[in-house]
Amino acid sequence: MERLLIFTAGTSLLDNLKDSDKLNRGDLVDKFPYKGAGAWHTVLRRAGSIRDDLVAYASFFAPLNLADPGKRSWATAEMAGLYLLRRDQQASQDRLVLLCSDTGEGAFCALTNGMLLGQEVCYYDSQGEAFSLAGLMSDEAEHGIHPSLAAIRLPRVEVVWVQDLDATRPEEFERQAISELVKHIAELHYNRRPGEQTVLNYTGGFKAAIPTLAQAAAVAGNIELVCLYEEALDLVHQPLIQIKLRPGAEERLIWAGERDQAHPDPLDPQRYKTLDSLPREEWPFYEELPGGGLQLSSLGRAMRELLRARERWSEIRR
Repeated sequence: MERLLIFTAGTSLLDNLKDSDKLNRGDLVDKFPYKGAGAWHTVLRRAGSIRDDLVAYASFFAPLNLADPGKRSWATAEMAGLYLLRRDQQASQDRLVLLCSDTGEGAFCALTNGMLLGQEVCYYDSQGEAFSLAGLMSDEAEHGIHPSLAAIRLPRVEVVWVQDLDATRPEEFERQAISELVKHIAELHYNRRPGEQTVLNYTGGFKAAIPTLAQAAAVAGNIELVCLYEEALDLVHQPLIQIKLRPGAEERLIWAGERDQAHPDPLDPQRYKTLDSLPREEWPFYEELPGGGLQLSSLGRAMRELLRARERWSEIRR
């Protein structure tokens, strides 16, 4: 079996370090040097030169016994999630992609998790150029890499940053980040290798995106949705009812904002002035503007990205 594992990566690494009931190393979090605007760019640009820092933080997690539920709750959510997905399927040919926020903390935690979970980490800068980083070596961790982690590590892990994926900026998060997140997931899903099953694990702490991610997965129709249960005890597998949009609704979303005479553009104020000009079932995809006319809602922007990715995939296969 081959699987494409997509994780929304968060900062549980820092949370568990500062938790006095877990790793109790709040000093490391207090002096964390990669904060502030643009810090994610610094982390990705200098990943090779800050590898010692990445190793220092990773070393606290490498020795944890992931088979022990108590110790697993001390690990990062990404470690726990991959362990639970692979503990009974270690022969599965899995690919893991970590989608991280455009923050210093998000990029640093994603790279650290990548080093823990893979022998090699492939990451991309803001221009899309690919770089690689060696994963954590057993002799680099103070107490070595625990066999439970060694057994589920992959040859390669990818780290991809998502623009505006910062929950501290609510306006950008709702209008831009959620659709960007869906765009990355859709591009990965529709360009997966033949025979791969996509598994989306929304472990990262972006709760506002969960309803949209679930609907996007339901529209795609063949994405398995999972999330980590409380205190990393287990994974919750969430069955989805497939959502089929009417062809007209899909066409309008795909061409929204485009000036093409052959396709109906719902953002054309001459044709669509209010929601009443659209079928009621399409209202959640659009919002009325104060001065008249429509714009895409956060859900609409996300669905447009999904459908456009599917359309590009379909054209390549023709």
